[in-house]
Amino acid sequence: MFGTIANFIIIHIIYQPFFNVLVLVYNYLPWGKDMGLALIIFTLFINLCLLPLSLQGDDTEDERRELLSDIRQVERALDGYPVKIKKEKEKLISSHRKIVWSRLFSYAVYICYFIVLYRVFKTGLKGADFDLLYKFVRQPELPMNLKFFGSLELTEPSPWLNTISAVLTIPAELLSIIFSELPATRHDWLAVVLAPIAAFCITYSVPSGQELFFTVSLIFIIVVMFTRELFKIFKKKLESA
Repeated sequence: MFGTIANFIIIHIIYQPFFNVLVLVYNYLPWGKDMGLALIIFTLFINLCLLPLSLQGDDTEDERRELLSDIRQVERALDGYPVKIKKEKEKLISSHRKIVWSRLFSYAVYICYFIVLYRVFKTGLKGADFDLLYKFVRQPELPMNLKFFGSLELTEPSPWLNTISAVLTIPAELLSIIFSELPATRHDWLAVVLAPIAAFCITYSVPSGQELFFTVSLIFIIVVMFTRELFKIFKKKLESA
C-alpha cells in the first residue's frame, strides 16, 4: 500500500509535470529542436519559480550559523559539565526547528531532481514515458534531438561537463562565506574543499543532461548571490544618503 502511494507521488506528482514542461519547451523552441537549449530555458524557469524559497533558505543558513555560534559558547561556558551542555544544546535546537525542516526540505528537493533527471535522460526522452504526456502536449517526433548544439549527447556521461559543474561549487561556497555577515567556521572552509570532490564523484556516471541542469542552476545561484549583495550595498547607500 505504502509502495503504491509513494510510486504514484513520484511518478504523477513529481516526475510527470517535470517531464511534460520540458517536452513542451522543446516542442515550441523558436530556434529549432535542441534539447540542450530547451533544458537551459527549463532550468532557468524552475530556478526562478524556486527563487523565493532559495532566498528564504539563505536567511535560514544565517540562522544556522548563529545557532552553531551559540552552541560553541555553551560548550566553552560549561566545559566539564557534559550533562548541562547536552540540555542547553537541546534547548537551543528546539528553539530553531525551522533550520532542521529547511535543511530536510532542501535535501528532498535535490534528491527529487536527481531521480527525475536521471529517468528523463535515461529512458523518458527516448520514448519510454510518452504515455505520461498530457493531452495538450504534442508528442515529439522520434528520435528527438538529444544533443546540445549538435555535439554534447545529453543521455551519456560527460567528464568535462561533470568537472565544470563540480568546480562551480567552489565559487558558490566561497561567495556564501564572503557575503555572510557571520564569521566563517572550519566546517564552511571544509565544504569549499569537499563539495566539488563530492559533486564530481556522485555525478560522474550520470547523463550529461543532469550535469547541464546542475551547471546552469549553479550559475543562476552565483548570479543571484551577487545581485542580492549589490542590492544590499545600494540599499545601505540610499539609507546613509
